[in-house]
Order: sequence, then structure tokens, then C-alpha cells
Amino acid sequence: MNFDQQLLQILNSCDKDQLNKYLNDDESADLLVKSMEQYQKLLKEKDDLQSRNRFLAESNLKLEPILNNLKAKLKEKIAEFEQVRKEYLSAKDFYEAHSFANSEFSLNSIYNSLRQNAIKEEESSDQAAEEFFYTYNVQHTDEELANFQRKFLEERTQVHLKKIKADKLKELLPN
Repeated sequence: MNFDQQLLQILNSCDKDQLNKYLNDDESADLLVKSMEQYQKLLKEKDDLQSRNRFLAESNLKLEPILNNLKAKLKEKIAEFEQVRKEYLSAKDFYEAHSFANSEFSLNSIYNSLRQNAIKEEESSDQAAEEFFYTYNVQHTDEELANFQRKFLEERTQVHLKKIKADKLKELLPN
């Protein structure tokens, strides 16, 4: 039976004097409501909920220092993580820059570049010599000959230096 039905049943069983008393005296009406079984159940349920809430609140308050400690540790770990992340990104950038540089300027690539450059310059000086000596019906003056000889010797010296450097570098390379 719900609260309204129970209250209606009690009021139906009251005489006129009792009903007037409930109507005019708030204390009597309060006592009537408080004496009802449904009200007692609600009051007990309220007390139980308050006790449970108090227990939970006290438990939470006991855990608050632990939570604050864990929050502080988390902040420290986040700061550590950010620092390590910055260091990692810096090291990664450094590594990538050096990897690129090393791939561009590895000993093998330098050796191959020197060797190819020496071959190209040797071919170029050979071609210049052929053009100088095999031009038809041209008589070269002593000055032209001296200039050609000086230029040719400089080019050949550079070619031989590059070949020597390439050979020395090849000795340094792992097999």
C-alpha cells in the first residue's frame, strides 16, 4: 500500500474532532505523518543513504593524499616524458641530418666521385691536346705552345692528384 492510500485509510477511520485537530494543529498532522509506516521506511532509507554517503566521503578523504601524491608523480612523469621527447626529436633530427650527409658523402661515394672526376678531366685534357696538335694548317707560336704546355701540365697534375687521392681512399675502404 502506498503512502496516499495509507493516509486516506487513516483519515477515513478518524472522527470529526480528530480531523479538525489535524487540520488546525500542525504538530498533530506532523505526528500523524511521522507515525506512518511508509514515512518510517523513507526516514530509515534516508538515514542509510546518509550513512553510506558519509562512509564514502570519509573513504574518499582518506584517499585524497594518495591521489594528490599520484597526481604530482604524474605531472613529474609528464615533464620527464616531454624532456625525453625533446631530446629524442633533437637526436633524431641530428641522426637524420648526419645519415643524409653520410649517405651523400660516404667514403665509397667520395671515392667514386673522385675516380669519375679524374677520368672526365683526363679525357678533357686528352681532347684539348688532340685539338691543339691536330688542327690543320695552323702553325703555333712559341708563346701559344708554352701556354698550352703550362695549361696541359696543370690539368694532368690535377688528374694524377685526384687518382692518387682516390687510390689512397680506396685503401681506407673496407672490402
